[in-house]
Amino acid sequence: MADDDLPARPTMPADRNTIVERCIEAARRGDPEAQFQLGVLHCTGVGVPQDLGAATRWYRQAAEQGHGYAAHNLAAMLLNGNGAEPDAAEGFRWSTRAAEAGIPEAQLMLGNLYAGGLGTAADPVQAREWFAKAAAQGNTTAAAQLEALAAAPPDESSILIHAAETLPERLVATGTGTLAIMTMVYNESFNLPIWIRHYRRIAPSATLFVIDHGSDDGSTRDLPGVYKIPMPRDTADEAERALAVSSLQHGFLRYYDTVIYTDCDELLVPDPAKSATLDEYLDRTGYEYASPIGLNVIHMVENEPPLDPTRPLLLQRRFCQFASSLCKPLIARVPLRWEAGFHGCDRPFQIDTDLYLFHIKQIDKDLALQRQRFAREMTWSQQALEARHGAHQRLDDERFVREFFIDPANELRQGAAPFNFTTEIARLQAEVREISGAFHVSGFRGPIVEIPERFRGIF
Repeated sequence: MADDDLPARPTMPADRNTIVERCIEAARRGDPEAQFQLGVLHCTGVGVPQDLGAATRWYRQAAEQGHGYAAHNLAAMLLNGNGAEPDAAEGFRWSTRAAEAGIPEAQLMLGNLYAGGLGTAADPVQAREWFAKAAAQGNTTAAAQLEALAAAPPDESSILIHAAETLPERLVATGTGTLAIMTMVYNESFNLPIWIRHYRRIAPSATLFVIDHGSDDGSTRDLPGVYKIPMPRDTADEAERALAVSSLQHGFLRYYDTVIYTDCDELLVPDPAKSATLDEYLDRTGYEYASPIGLNVIHMVENEPPLDPTRPLLLQRRFCQFASSLCKPLIARVPLRWEAGFHGCDRPFQIDTDLYLFHIKQIDKDLALQRQRFAREMTWSQQALEARHGAHQRLDDERFVREFFIDPANELRQGAAPFNFTTEIARLQAEVREISGAFHVSGFRGPIVEIPERFRGIF
């Protein structure tokens, strides 16, 4: 790899590494994951100037070492002629490698190539086979292609799908849609798999990003279908975290129509009565940014057993509670400057009353206590301690259990309230205050409510 393919290093303090610097160092050592990530950075122009030629070369290096997603992205680059001369036969070869590695997006692409006869002879039988494999892994587009092939006359099935229509230009960056969803994690072995599974299902067209803030428990080692952005760890600091994610959001908006950030214990759900998927729901909205209705899912320990993570979570938990602090401005089509904890930003609050954020930190008492102790023992920056940022993560066990388990259980003895938050939203909007160019809301909670049946099984 020529030095010209390496991005210029940003001007930073000499004692502090950057994401890009770490990626470059590992890629130079031949690490295929780092080579793949550097290809993604060059494709998106996040942290480095956009350079599709360099992206293609880094993808090829990683793909030649067996990196499945690098092979998938390389195939898309070659098929579309991005960063290299168009080469349908070579694109087909790399698409086959990626599909055989079990990557559903690659299996969908390979089905499209067989159906359209691009880079290979048209073969509807092979197309059906690869669509079926992708559909079996939950790829809804592949399932739709299967239906289309089944409905087509035999003599037309080979030209049913044209590659130019099924390989959109965005694919050469990091995904097939116009929606990016990201989270930031540190040793989240329980919540991260739930987060990935949920957003793959609820937003099948979205590109998922995980910002790995120094995890060392193996939880971020293998994340198929998710783009990982490594970030060196120092102290825990909510303000710096919000600044870093805000900067990424600004860059992503150059390539995605909508960018969402949630913590990995926060699951966005549109009202199932309105839409079955988040990406479809957002396509019908016209706002520039919005906040969901924030709800804490509560473990009623006396009546509900420990959580079984293999079963749908909301089939095991019946109650939740409105929390103003969870009505975060997380969905945006314009740049936002988030405040610490993502509880406010530089724009007034706009609540989408058909969109809900389910916070699952307290979904199981024992697991919640383990995570609380872990967070409490982290090294927090002096700035965070003085500003009381993340103070709820440092509560002692007694207060944590009382506030999030004992008090809600006692309140529920008086009966659950209707699943209606008109009063709480009106109060939130009335109490919003602008301080130094940022909008903040006072922290308060609503009554305990029962989660409606239409949400059961949604995650």
